[in-house]
Amino acid sequence: MDVLTHALWPYAVTVKHKRWRKWAALWGMFPDVGVLPQLYFLLSNYGTKPFRGVNDWTSVLIPASWMQPYYTTHSFVTLAAVAGLYWLWKKRWAWPLIIGWSSHILLDMFTHGGVYANRPLYPLSNFSIEGVSWADPRIFIPNVIALVLVYGYFGWRRWQRNRVVQPHG
Repeated sequence: MDVLTHALWPYAVTVKHKRWRKWAALWGMFPDVGVLPQLYFLLSNYGTKPFRGVNDWTSVLIPASWMQPYYTTHSFVTLAAVAGLYWLWKKRWAWPLIIGWSSHILLDMFTHGGVYANRPLYPLSNFSIEGVSWADPRIFIPNVIALVLVYGYFGWRRWQRNRVVQPHG
């Protein structure tokens, strides 16, 4: 999924927890920092010119060693380790972290393929699911519609709570 979607879904899930929602949105975007090494590799080796108009990014060759940060940040194993360390430190669960990061992994598991197919158990396993691209209209359009409906509902609920009732007569 796109980075904005990765922020909007965890925010929606935690909307009733005012202190959590912004953190959940940030943690929902966090795993995509794992793509920064690939961007650096591509730009430093090829610049931008050869990649204009690339429709299938899974066909762009990136050395396996450059993919490890991506696989690491898109793994439930890493999430469990980070959440566990937080629990050991604070003696409580970091729910915004868990909700945001796990939603990112779950969404990407079914919407990425090729070299970017998620490996949710990495580094314990290279198991992956060949998903349908998030940019495919069969995924993209229903996702946008669902987000519009959810956030439209939130807006409607806020309007209902804040509207001024006019006295009759």
